[in-house]
Amino acid sequence: MWDIKKHKKKENKIYITSRASEWANYPLFVSESFVPILFYFVKQWWAVIIGMYVINLLWIPFRYKFFSAKASEFAWKLNKFKWGIILGISIFYFVKNMLLSGILTLAWPFIALILIMFSPPFDLEKIEERVTEKLSA
Repeated sequence: MWDIKKHKKKENKIYITSRASEWANYPLFVSESFVPILFYFVKQWWAVIIGMYVINLLWIPFRYKFFSAKASEFAWKLNKFKWGIILGISIFYFVKNMLLSGILTLAWPFIALILIMFSPPFDLEKIEERVTEKLSA
């Protein structure tokens, strides 16, 4: 877990801003590594996309109320491996001749980014305050 006492002010600022921006749209951020698996189980690909967008919209009231350092750290570390996970899953789909699922899997991080752009704006400073409070405690 990040210890703000062990890092320089600039490093802390970068870390806090990054975690706050990820927390603002946490469902879409964390989904980059696991949603491609859903394309195997949910045959209506559009339902997965719409469902993730709705979940992200439902997240809006919660993003300012609290911050979970453990959940944020987990998503941040998991997403370091997202391209390996995505490539592995897409290769599986291509071998199984599930071409659309393979293409959607490769495109999911970009689809998630587009969904974030169509999500309501957020107050980064307000979320940064929550992150700072949690990490300072």
